[in-house]
Amino acid sequence: MINKGKINFLLLLISIMFFAGCIGSSGHQLLKQAENFEQQKKFKEALLTYFKLIKTNDKESILAANKAARVAHYELSDFNKAIIALDFILINSKDDEQRLKAQNHKANIYFSGLNDYSRSIEELSKLMLITSDQHEKNEIKFKIAKAYYYLNNFQQSLIELNGLLKSVNKDEDIFEILYFKGSVLMTVKKMEEAIDIFKMLLEKYPEKSKKENVKLSLIVCLEEKEKFSEAIALLETLRGEEDQKNFVDLRIKRLQKRIENMPKGKVR
Repeated sequence: MINKGKINFLLLLISIMFFAGCIGSSGHQLLKQAENFEQQKKFKEALLTYFKLIKTNDKESILAANKAARVAHYELSDFNKAIIALDFILINSKDDEQRLKAQNHKANIYFSGLNDYSRSIEELSKLMLITSDQHEKNEIKFKIAKAYYYLNNFQQSLIELNGLLKSVNKDEDIFEILYFKGSVLMTVKKMEEAIDIFKMLLEKYPEKSKKENVKLSLIVCLEEKEKFSEAIALLETLRGEEDQKNFVDLRIKRLQKRIENMPKGKVR
């Protein structure tokens, strides 16, 4: 004879299994429904449905949160909803790679989407702690340096850039970081240091320097230091470039006029 307690336990177990099966089936249906909305470019409906699934905390919820973050960010520019979805992944996912991608996505939203540079520094710093790849760490450090620059904290930006230069070895990375450092130095009126950097870039990376118009940055620095003759000589080297001809002619005339108005003996 079956014990009454055992019967009650079996009934409870069956109920739990049935309920779990219903939730799982419902979760799968919601996921398919959301994906169909997305395929039809009904992005608001898709996002709403993904969030319904996220709230059930079903086994598909992490996948739904990833999809919700993508739709909210890239299709609807709803950065706050994207961050909510990413936070769900960061809190609930047991997968290190998923959390890494979610944190990277969240940091980029604050940096590029919301232009919230104070918060982006905070989120990028969190990302740094869970990133093992050195190249990716360097990219994060560069973004942090840029964030400080956009916050007008130029000194801290230079500190970050100087630290970053010690850990990079690829020419492309070195050029990009030094060029940005030169721009920061221009901003804080440290023209001699900026001049040294731009001259070095022109000598060591001529093709990249041409593409990024490093000569023009150098010319601005030379003018600021009233080194007009050197600036004119550099402008003359741009005469052969058709798209620069009018700019060069006007700039040279302006500098020549400034030279004429300078006291004798001060022209450099």
